[in-house]
Order: sequence, then C-alpha cells, then structure tokens
Amino acid sequence: MRQTSSLRFALALLAPAIGIAGLCVPAAAAPGDPAGWTTYRNERFGFAFAYPNALFQPVPPRAGDGLSDPAAERSGQAFTSRDGHAFITAVAAPNATGGGPLAYRARAIANSYARARITYDRVEGDWFVVSGFKGRDIFYERVLFSCGGRVVNAWVATYPAAQRARYDPIVEALARNFRPGPRAACR
Repeated sequence: MRQTSSLRFALALLAPAIGIAGLCVPAAAAPGDPAGWTTYRNERFGFAFAYPNALFQPVPPRAGDGLSDPAAERSGQAFTSRDGHAFITAVAAPNATGGGPLAYRARAIANSYARARITYDRVEGDWFVVSGFKGRDIFYERVLFSCGGRVVNAWVATYPAAQRARYDPIVEALARNFRPGPRAACR
C-alpha cells in the first residue's frame, strides 16, 4: 500500500503534463560509487543518483505502475527498502505544460501534499523541494528542470517518521548526488 502511495507522490506531479505510463530501466554499478552504494542511471533522460544497495532494491516493473510502458513519454524507476517500509521513486519526462518550478510545486502541493504538514519548502532557480509529514511518514520530493526547462526530473523518498535517524542521512545524500541528464540527453 505504501509503495503505491509513494509512486503516486512522484507521478501526481508529472501525470497531468505527460500522460500515461513510463519505462523502467535497471540499476547499474558505476566506478567511484561509495562502498555499498550503486548508481542508477536513466537511459532515456540520463538522470542519475547513487543509492545504498544494502537498504534499497529496484522494484521490478509491473503493468500499470506508471513507469514501465515503453511507449510512454516518462521514464523512471521505483526502489523499496528491503523491509518494505521506505521508498524512492525517480522519474523524468518532457515538460509538456511548459511550466516552471513554481507551477509544478503548486501542483505537487495541491495534488499530493494538501493534507500534509510541510516542514521544508524551497524554490530556487530551476528546482524545488517540498518535504514534511504525511500521516506517519516523512516525504521529501525534489524536482529539477533540465534542457532549458524542457525536461522535468523528479524524485521522492518516503519513509516512516519512526525511522528518521536511519533514512534522513540517506535522503540528504540523494539530494547531493542526484543529477539531471547531460546536455546530450536534451533532444
């Protein structure tokens, strides 16, 4: 149930702009990853981030998951903690609405976090972050615009507030190492 909710958080922001389902691409190790971390690189849009592979594993694609339809415009990957309580979802898509960080932030808050207690909310340049508490979970959503605003790169992490000491440092590391795709990915 929580995994579906986490995936909805990430896709609610993008769904109105990009339509249906996406493509799931497997994670791969990269040279220079810290011990115990693996880099996921999205083949279509080029975004990448390292995650702790001892704690998280990629979720196999499923029909209707919003990430695994090769014909769709968006492309991403979901990860779940090995205990099934924490989730990371990363996705990118063309910016079909042409909106910027303020417009997408407003949509994210209205669609995904209307009943949440937001504790951190920042917009700067070509990105925004919204974080806080939704029920018993903490969420952290970061959205970056690349390719001159033509591509939206988003990731969201959700985890139990009771396990904050375990997951907060991981989310901080993800925030530092998530990178939108290189210019070559701007088609």
